[in-house]
Amino acid sequence: MNSKFKTLSASLLLAGTLGLANQAHALNIDTFNTTTQFLASPVAVSGSQVAAPEAIGGFRKLDIQSTNGFTTIAANTSPNFGSLTVSNNTNVISTTSVLWNANNGTFGGLGGVDLTDGGASTALLLGISSIDVGLVSIKFDIKDTLAQGGDIASLTLSGLNVGLQTFLFSSFTNYAAVDFTKIQRIQMTIIAGISSDLALDLVETNRELPEPSSLVLMGLGLAGLSCFRKRKNA
Repeated sequence: MNSKFKTLSASLLLAGTLGLANQAHALNIDTFNTTTQFLASPVAVSGSQVAAPEAIGGFRKLDIQSTNGFTTIAANTSPNFGSLTVSNNTNVISTTSVLWNANNGTFGGLGGVDLTDGGASTALLLGISSIDVGLVSIKFDIKDTLAQGGDIASLTLSGLNVGLQTFLFSSFTNYAAVDFTKIQRIQMTIIAGISSDLALDLVETNRELPEPSSLVLMGLGLAGLSCFRKRKNA
């Protein structure tokens, strides 16, 4: 093989390696593929914990409280397969809690999971397929495993809209005191206003894209290879 071609091939391989190294797989928290469904009357309802292979820690627990009527909460049911849906009847307000704490917190809950994926992930992602804008808010509480019961970082989200929403870990209150590399449990609280509905497709962390330097290196390598081939064919 021509030495110039070897050099260009090596450059491409290096660029590709650097680019892939900077792409982290998202850490899935839940895609709601395991079916759960129940109807809540105007009292607090504690749902049983269910084994959910797609959920972080392998389990999911739902609790709900509604006022003035009935609320339906469901995961993975038609027409929203792979979604968590909350639907309030007329004039009903509800509060739904989704807890990811492994097997009811047995053996330390999530066991100190690293939400940053070694520093590659910096934000929480929500996939929202439908929502009554302005009537639904979502709060996250993330607890670490540190001494004295651990600290909790919180983030309340309002004014949400349909689409993929990104929220930096650094935007959580008490972020500096919580170790996002050693998380014990995650709780999501959905407050749905009068007669409102929500369908949530996923909760996960973000994926980091290749660093600009890696993309530039890859582009230069491709350009050089193209130029080399043109000269060879001339």
